[in-house]
Amino acid sequence: FLELTEEIDRRYEILEKAGKRGIEEFNASKRQEKNKMRYVVVVIDEFADFIIRSKIEKKKWRAPSYENKNKESLMRLARKRGFGNTGVGLTKDILIEFLEKSDEENILMRDEADIELLVVRLAQLGRAAGIHLIIATQRPSTDVITGLIKANFPTRIALTTASPTDSVVILGKPGAEKLSGKGDMIFLHPGLKGERRLQGFNLK
Repeated sequence: FLELTEEIDRRYEILEKAGKRGIEEFNASKRQEKNKMRYVVVVIDEFADFIIRSKIEKKKWRAPSYENKNKESLMRLARKRGFGNTGVGLTKDILIEFLEKSDEENILMRDEADIELLVVRLAQLGRAAGIHLIIATQRPSTDVITGLIKANFPTRIALTTASPTDSVVILGKPGAEKLSGKGDMIFLHPGLKGERRLQGFNLK
């Protein structure tokens, strides 16, 4: 995930320098015929595993408390994080505020970072940079497919679900529980008026 966010940042820098708003506009430019960006599709199979592991790791990690530390200890921690203020008005409260803000900014860089927030950030920023996500799960419950995830993944496919509730989580309405299986699916896209029923198949 972190490599993808770095790639997105790199692509945004290129787009900004070229004065382009997105990958399609960038690749259409005659100046970029030899330097076209490639589209990247990332598939996450069994998204529920990522979410569950993330929640377990978040329980293990707690934001450190700085209130009980003296000013000298706080100053050493702050300097390690690039704090350059050594002025006369420097107080313990200022140091604590800096360290807490630093924790918030760096949380996505931790191994136990919130997977949901990372995926949402990739979905939000990746489109213009030509990086797209496909997430799949056999457990479409509300603790896996949250409102935040649904808001950033408007295109959805539902195969046969175990219950109407699972269908509602994916599509916002029941119906997928009545599918016949073997590639029978319901396709939902914001550009379509209503959903479409499609048939998937294997090519050998």
